[in-house]
Amino acid sequence: MLEKANSGTVTHIEVDGKSRFKYFFLAFGASVKGFNYMRKVIGIDGKFLKGSYKGILLVATTQDDNSKCYSIAWGIVDSENEDSWTWFLTRLKEVIGDTNELVFILDRAQSIKNVISTVFNNAQHGACVWHVAQNVKNKFKCGDIMGSYWKALSTYRVEEFNGYMMKISQRYPRVSEYLENQVGFEYWSRCHFPGLMYNITTTNMVESLNNMLINVREFPSIALLDLNNVTYHVRGGALDGVVDTLNSTCSC
Repeated sequence: MLEKANSGTVTHIEVDGKSRFKYFFLAFGASVKGFNYMRKVIGIDGKFLKGSYKGILLVATTQDDNSKCYSIAWGIVDSENEDSWTWFLTRLKEVIGDTNELVFILDRAQSIKNVISTVFNNAQHGACVWHVAQNVKNKFKCGDIMGSYWKALSTYRVEEFNGYMMKISQRYPRVSEYLENQVGFEYWSRCHFPGLMYNITTTNMVESLNNMLINVREFPSIALLDLNNVTYHVRGGALDGVVDTLNSTCSC
């Protein structure tokens, strides 16, 4: 029904050996077509569903040129593990392809990182700099040098980056070693990153989408995917208003 009502929409359903629901994937046709004009930086995440049947809601999102969230694909799986992420990302690859322009921003979850490296052979992946900062502060109790960290990650020049890292190393050698060898400069610093991240260095875009859906995560799966009953704040050109798809109204 979704594919008939929405041209170009891609859906997949997988069941187990007893014909019980296991995985679901959805990418609306409009989202697939529009992705060609979006920034090729993708955030992915999974959140627990709170209904009677539980499960995990997976999302993949990016940003447009105005830094607004743009959802690409949705999934419902039984649990968040390597098998379910492999299935979801394989379906996503069928929709958006795999090129060296693609960048995935991750929250340092090793299982997701391993799957992306396997499924998307050509894509780059970077670490969410906010999660890296939280890990550094929690592990090493070094809040006084975080200013140098933020300056190091944002500079375009390797010489400046080395200067900030020297300050960190002189004060906390273990922090410098962690950032270089355990995280890797190429995953969090702008001047070392091999791909094009634009200004997207955190998973905030996917967290924002998850926050919008926080109440509907209690719905059954069918109701959860009825994304027509949602309000959106739409900006573009002369348009600036809240669209209520349930009541077919717009504040503009």
